[in-house]
Amino acid sequence: MDGSKPISGGLSHCWPQFGPGEIQQHGFARNVNWSVKSMTDTTVELEMAPSDYTKEMWDKEFLCTFSVALEDDKLSTKMLVENKGEESFDFQAALHSYFTVSAIDNLSIAGSFKDKEFLNKMVGEGEMQTEDREEITIGEEYDRIYKGVNDPVLKDSGIGKTVSYILHTILCLYNVVQLTHIISSPSSTLADCIKHCWI
Repeated sequence: MDGSKPISGGLSHCWPQFGPGEIQQHGFARNVNWSVKSMTDTTVELEMAPSDYTKEMWDKEFLCTFSVALEDDKLSTKMLVENKGEESFDFQAALHSYFTVSAIDNLSIAGSFKDKEFLNKMVGEGEMQTEDREEITIGEEYDRIYKGVNDPVLKDSGIGKTVSYILHTILCLYNVVQLTHIISSPSSTLADCIKHCWI
């Protein structure tokens, strides 16, 4: 958290790139300080604009606004990207979400998984398979990419916690040393996620 390396935890931003590519891994949005545009007891609105640092990697005119609202039963987030220049640009965006769980054995993930196709990256070079479960449990090394599952619910029986997560297009589930990560990437394609769904 001292700025010496990108933040990996919480709800970090991958922008303007998800995964490896022309600029650094996952872009620069999680490396820079965002400005506080407004704040109340339960909301905050942050902004990120171009700087010398970002222009060295990605010389585009943009304004990113990220808003967070703590409500009675949920945490709502919204990211808005505005093109402030005259030239169009492409970008990818993802909120790289980390959730603390009591133990992987206590975790299950419900949602519209049944009959959905997924890429199982743990089989050979990756193999497309069809999910036959309605609720996912993870008992082995896991790296799967589901398309069309936008309603996962994490259930932790060890602490009695349930987290509902509303996604736009792609859900990547994988565990690394007893950690489970969910990546929400509204602008990435399945091919992007297949190629880059690693921390």
